Amino acid sequence: MATTSDIREESVVRTDTGLSDGHAPPNAVPTESSGAGWLIALVALVLVGGGVGGAAYYASNQTGETNKNELYAVAKRDLLVSVTEDGNLESAANVDIKCRVEGGSTILKIVEDGSRVNEGDVLVELDSSQLEEQITQQRIAVNKAQASMVQAEKDLAVAVISKQEYLEGTFRQDVQNADAQITIAMENLRTAENTLEHVKRMFRKGYVSKLQRESQEFAVKTAKLELESAKIAKEVLEKYTKAKMLEDLQAKIDAARTRASSEKEAYELEKSKLKRLEEQLENCIIKAPQSGMVVYANEQRSRFSSSQGPSIEEGATVRERQTILRLPDLSRMQVKVNVHESKVDKLEVGMRAITTIQGRQFPGEVVSIASQPEATSFWQGNVKEYATIVKIEGSPKDLKPGMTASVEIQVNYLKDVIAVPVSCVVEIGGKHFAWIKEGDTAVKRRLRLGES
Repeated sequence: MATTSDIREESVVRTDTGLSDGHAPPNAVPTESSGAGWLIALVALVLVGGGVGGAAYYASNQTGETNKNELYAVAKRDLLVSVTEDGNLESAANVDIKCRVEGGSTILKIVEDGSRVNEGDVLVELDSSQLEEQITQQRIAVNKAQASMVQAEKDLAVAVISKQEYLEGTFRQDVQNADAQITIAMENLRTAENTLEHVKRMFRKGYVSKLQRESQEFAVKTAKLELESAKIAKEVLEKYTKAKMLEDLQAKIDAARTRASSEKEAYELEKSKLKRLEEQLENCIIKAPQSGMVVYANEQRSRFSSSQGPSIEEGATVRERQTILRLPDLSRMQVKVNVHESKVDKLEVGMRAITTIQGRQFPGEVVSIASQPEATSFWQGNVKEYATIVKIEGSPKDLKPGMTASVEIQVNYLKDVIAVPVSCVVEIGGKHFAWIKEGDTAVKRRLRLGES
């Protein structure tokens, strides 16, 4: 409530017109107003030192004479303090239809805004030409990966068989050959020893020379060396050659198995890429998950924003996860308004509100007030607005999302207070004044403002 320093049964002059006498008010800007012609809603005044009465000027002519039609009679009245903002009607419960194409796409076809659809109807067709080209290239990549995987699996099988072949074939054959060499060497040694015995007998009888005897003795030594060599060869085969061959063959198996596993993973990866691209292609056709009315998800623009931003229409580019359409529940409606930071502190959840849509009024209440301001544009500067949701009670018919609505939030109701229009009050140097009619002139009086 506001108090004047000295207003009796006098008149208050409207300050948005000029006075030609010496008491004319200076050019001042009225305090911020959210109502037509009233300070916020109205300015409440309590008069000190005088009765309640008089008149306020709504205008003054250029001769300095007061026009009675431009006076406001100061009197006590009941005052509704409210915050009024415009907003857009929306559903409190929506099924959002989003773009699920990675990287976004372009809208080729879209159902008309506000049309009725049934479950399964095609709502949006997005450009799929790039995806179709990617799918063709990816199918080639899948085929190549599959061929590499098959070859790697074949190489693994060959490596495993090679090890079995060595253990069950080549190694056994080498062992048999080594045994045969030992047997032959033993037989050669036995034959050489028998021959040496015969030569010795013949040498004693003088039938052979000493050289023949020595030659046969050398043959025995040679046979012994060959037998020892055959035994060592078998030992090397069983102790070292086998282990080395098994290690080499196992390494080839491990390498082949690793490559086969890698090629299989590469094949599965290429297949998953193809599957994802095919899913993306399917996402280019968006169908209705349920029956209802289609509403384009065009974002509400701030009153201060000059940019219209991208709209939902054929040819428009949409981002991944961007909401394109909504299927609203028309039985649960609400209004979203952006409230200036200078007013938002007055609001509380649960406050009653009146929503006006196309001349029709609907009761409701505030259900939420954002704790953080809305995103601002370059043109807004430091202006901050807070999204406030007002629920409309009941299930009114013929209301559609996107309709413009005016919401009056009832902040307080003051009884038996003094109030004047905003045009009667000016702010000068941070103080508030009104011009009081005294005869044919206007005298400035200071005011102390109350709740507004």
